[in-house]
Amino acid sequence: TSPAQHLERVRASANPVNKIPAGFAVVCSTAGSLGVCSTRQVPDYFAALEKSTFCLDPPGAGFSARIMDFAAAGCVPVIIADNVLWPFEGAAGPGLPYESFSLRFRKRAIPELAAELRKVAANATHLKALQRGLEKWHRAFVWDPNYGTAYQMTLAALAASHRRIFPEDGEAGYHEPEALREKEKEAEKKRSHEEL
Repeated sequence: TSPAQHLERVRASANPVNKIPAGFAVVCSTAGSLGVCSTRQVPDYFAALEKSTFCLDPPGAGFSARIMDFAAAGCVPVIIADNVLWPFEGAAGPGLPYESFSLRFRKRAIPELAAELRKVAANATHLKALQRGLEKWHRAFVWDPNYGTAYQMTLAALAASHRRIFPEDGEAGYHEPEALREKEKEAEKKRSHEEL
């Protein structure tokens, strides 16, 4: 198999336009890599997201900024990513409860994805709970300081990471410059006494 033939097979298998189940559509903000989505461009990406119940965030190179678009549009994110830590999740963050506003599937579950989403859509209680969770938490992805909380959550996540990496700092650290400067002065004073 030549590299060109291999690339053509990858393009054909990666292009979701060829495999769209009934009741589903592919919406892209721009033509994707390998030609994915280029045959069905939607003129108003955000309007299409706002009309959607679920928005697929497929696997890629880690965290995707698309989830911010989905949250802003009120579309339940369907995350396909094995072993990826998402913003504000886990030990480094304040614990954003993704399970309350998104659905996660492993890559191996992709063949059953349409059937699983239909089950969730048919379960009004579950779907409404996800939508309420999205309404509650969507501001965590908005950087506008007058409306969003992304900036504050980023600071909290950085502070948690700092405390985990440098537990000797206690509550002091980069977010409290005066306390940190005092510690640096003390350390410098100690080093100069040791040199004498």
